[in-house]
Amino acid sequence: LYDLTANLKDSYLKNVIGTQNIINLLKKMTKLKTFHYFSTYAVNPLLEGMASEERLVKDELPFPNHYTRTKNDAEHLVRKQVPSHIQ
Repeated sequence: LYDLTANLKDSYLKNVIGTQNIINLLKKMTKLKTFHYFSTYAVNPLLEGMASEERLVKDELPFPNHYTRTKNDAEHLVRKQVPSHIQ
């Protein structure tokens, strides 16, 4: 959900729960060879300059809105639950 004015409940439902649902689906797809997850620069609202994987997701940030907070939470889910290389 890309809406900077959305409330926390809607943002969480669409961004975090939606991502968890995709991860759950991935776990059932035993023949899946590739999964591409595209993040957004918004997961780290304080980031300046070149974005890299290591610099994007941070645990504690002052999030300016619910969008950046829930996108950061969703990114954490992917990093913790999806292998970086599916064989």
